[in-house]
Amino acid sequence: MRKLILISLLFISVNELTAQKLKIGFVQRQVIFQQLAQKEGTQNTLQQSQLKMRKELERMRDYVSQREFDSLSYVKNQEYTAYQNKLITSLNTRIDNAITDISKKRKIKHLLYQYSPEGLPVVLYADPETNEKYNITYDVLKLLGVVQ
Repeated sequence: MRKLILISLLFISVNELTAQKLKIGFVQRQVIFQQLAQKEGTQNTLQQSQLKMRKELERMRDYVSQREFDSLSYVKNQEYTAYQNKLITSLNTRIDNAITDISKKRKIKHLLYQYSPEGLPVVLYADPETNEKYNITYDVLKLLGVVQ
């Protein structure tokens, strides 16, 4: 019986030490993406690019056949999509690098998204103290220069 109690106490002590070393944080990645994109004017850049593409196509409409126009439209749409993906990838890479930097700086071992990409909560609840201590969203925004 004593052995069982000693083994149980040892097991509990080891688990407590392990839990103390385990640092978990969470981040609101969608908030970071939206605020960084807004700061950098990504939406305006994409809208201007799309408007320019449409104007180019409209100028060509009278000078080419419908088949050529459809082909040009397809190519222009592919170019626009590639440009859009390039901008989004650039933002995502910068965000991922900032998240990694902050996680390393705070010695976080596991990082969770507060919300999934679909908007579903991953962290169901965090009291204000926990939120302040383990949510790195603000630090990432600060590192990216979105907030002061």
